[in-house]
Amino acid sequence: MSDCDKFNRKIHEFTNDSPTARPFLCHGLPCDCTVFLTGINPGTNVPFWPHWSPEKCHCDKNGWLQAYMHERNNRPGPARKRIELFCKAVGKLRVLETNLFPFPSPREASLPRELRDPRLFNYLLATLKPRVVLVYGKSAVAHLSDLTDTKLPLDAFTPIEFGGAKFDAYARRHFSYQTSDEEVRSLGSEIRRRYE
Repeated sequence: MSDCDKFNRKIHEFTNDSPTARPFLCHGLPCDCTVFLTGINPGTNVPFWPHWSPEKCHCDKNGWLQAYMHERNNRPGPARKRIELFCKAVGKLRVLETNLFPFPSPREASLPRELRDPRLFNYLLATLKPRVVLVYGKSAVAHLSDLTDTKLPLDAFTPIEFGGAKFDAYARRHFSYQTSDEEVRSLGSEIRRRYE
């Protein structure tokens, strides 16, 4: 079994083959991503699987974004707007958007308990070994802190070792309603300077 086959099998396993699950988003190969941008869970259920090539382990984020914008009448939500501002600000660094939980709901409180499973995030972190993980939202920050047995102060780079890899974590308030556009751009620029 190739690495790509194994990876594809795992993301299907951890999402229970759910048609609404969004394991991650990126441009191209997940293994080429230096930066993890990690929230709590997707806010919309725009399908991921039509934009994923299991043969090539390739994600077509542009195709997904077109479907997302069509679904929302070209009006991105506040989190999506800031995610795209961040991705632009980091320049050439490759970003993997992921979440603590891969299943969509309008708010974390409306996500059923049985779908609050962080195993996919844990697997992606251990397998893809990013250089920096920007984690936002109280639940996502708390999980990464517990997972790595590391205190994560807000708005600071914290060195972490996990699963044989070393990376920096940066904990932040939620992108939707506790972070401004300018703060997102500034943080993206700082990450570009540090890791490019």
